[in-house]
Amino acid sequence: MSRYLLIKSTRLIEPNLNFDKEVDILIKDDKIDKISGHIDEKDCDIIDAKGLIACSGFVDIHAHLRDPGFTYKEDLESGMKAATFGGFTTIVCMPNTNPPIDNESIISYILLKAQKIGICDVKVSACVTKNRSGKELTDFYRLKKAGAVCFTDDGSPVQDQKLMLKALEMVSLLNSFVANHCEDDAFAGNGAFDEGAFSSVYGLPFRPSYAEDVMVARDCILSYETGGKLHIQHLSSSLSVDIVKFFKEKGANITCEVNPNHLALNSFAAFKKKTILKVNPPIRDYKTQEALIKALQEGIIDCIATDHAPHAKNEKLHPIKGAAGMLGFQVALPIMMSLVKDGVIDIKSLITLMSKNPAKILGFDNTIKEGALANLVLWHPSHEWLFDESINPSKSSNSPFLNSVLTSKVFYTIYKGKMVYRYS
Repeated sequence: MSRYLLIKSTRLIEPNLNFDKEVDILIKDDKIDKISGHIDEKDCDIIDAKGLIACSGFVDIHAHLRDPGFTYKEDLESGMKAATFGGFTTIVCMPNTNPPIDNESIISYILLKAQKIGICDVKVSACVTKNRSGKELTDFYRLKKAGAVCFTDDGSPVQDQKLMLKALEMVSLLNSFVANHCEDDAFAGNGAFDEGAFSSVYGLPFRPSYAEDVMVARDCILSYETGGKLHIQHLSSSLSVDIVKFFKEKGANITCEVNPNHLALNSFAAFKKKTILKVNPPIRDYKTQEALIKALQEGIIDCIATDHAPHAKNEKLHPIKGAAGMLGFQVALPIMMSLVKDGVIDIKSLITLMSKNPAKILGFDNTIKEGALANLVLWHPSHEWLFDESINPSKSSNSPFLNSVLTSKVFYTIYKGKMVYRYS
């Protein structure tokens, strides 16, 4: 295989440069060498990209790779393959592993293993508290020095107000941020689904939206008072949207994400999909779904984050004790393209939400230009494909979209100039 790669006749969309034009792209080694209307180059591999959109690789700020400790669900290699399948060239793994990512040795293990696999960039989030127990802060300085890009106890929200205050004070000094899963355990408890018809019909304990609202309000206040950067994970409540908007307008250093599954689904789908739809925070009603989509349109929500959360089939069976979470990498692009098809957003906004804004939150520039690192995704906006077990690179299959025909497909993922995924 040549060290040079020539992409022919692709529609390159680069929101950072307000660029949208059919071009050829020449990649030499790991860099973009030339972007032009027509390029002739000998001794290179060629991709005929007519009909494909090219953009910077997608960036997922919130994903669970289950390594170390839960590798029967996913491991670094299968998770990275699932990421490239979905067009992601940069992903941030969550620290709810076994043992949790609360020390330098585990960060080193993940970074070295991911580097050896070498098909996408894996960044590491470290625990806010030791062992994710909510009792004592980790050593933020040492963890950041070891390679942590942010701090979160994702899955175990930081309940202690004073600890959260100290955490935000710390990240304000370290040029980092705290990402919090905002649900107050006093209200969420062992709730399984939204407080709607499905929970009522089956007599299930529910996770009310105010469990999220209370903690979002608390964290926004603490961020506003300390200046510490706060990232709110998987926003799922319309009131939380209003709270975030209020504090952003006051100048608070806050960003937030939404899970594409929360945009594509509402709680009535649980009658058909049952426990496969269990996720924390829960999929909520149609009005909330519409409010999240509107917040996306208005720019209140900063980015898409998949919360890719693989689980074994048996772990998803029990409605209360069963594991919460769904696959995300594989279906994010088709879900977002369904919003484009419906006229909710345009393709430029999709790329901004899935690539540019999450990169900005993480503090790096992924503008596609000559001389830049060649991390790109080539995708077809209207190609229909069947998402089933035969094509799924993940070890797990817990997605409500499994065995569905989806529209829009990644054809090539290019990482550091190498073709790391090809659809066939």
